[in-house]
Amino acid sequence: MRIEAPCRLRERFHCEQSYHRGRFVLTGLNFFYWGSRSMSGVTLCGKRNPGNRQENTSFFDPEDAAEGVRIAFEIPDALVIPGYPLRELGMDTDAVGHLQGLNLTKDGWEFHIYFGKDYGGPRKSVRTAVLDKLFKPLLPLHAVEVRLDDFLIL
Repeated sequence: MRIEAPCRLRERFHCEQSYHRGRFVLTGLNFFYWGSRSMSGVTLCGKRNPGNRQENTSFFDPEDAAEGVRIAFEIPDALVIPGYPLRELGMDTDAVGHLQGLNLTKDGWEFHIYFGKDYGGPRKSVRTAVLDKLFKPLLPLHAVEVRLDDFLIL
């Protein structure tokens, strides 16, 4: 699966779509796979002010960003298809599941894993060295501890 984004997590991007006009902070990504490459993709998640818990997250196609794609890299399609061995993602379990997305939190970022062989399993938020390495092009440059509030430009 090709991951495309206009910027790294916690950086600002500009959108000119009529329903999402203005500057947003990239707060996460959601992944989907519907059986073929033409039906697979990435949805960008953003907020004008990520510190505002009352503000709803807006969702974007990567092409919606006025700056265009600046970051692009590949991950194996199998990661987002149910039934992937979660041990290969650095988790200490023999369970299977799939990667659904990642997002910023007040203490950094987290990856969302759904357990099971279909799309209805329970979800867990995790951080592993394997996932951090795989998504390094998208993660903030200072990967030690990222506090979202420290980087907001209001």
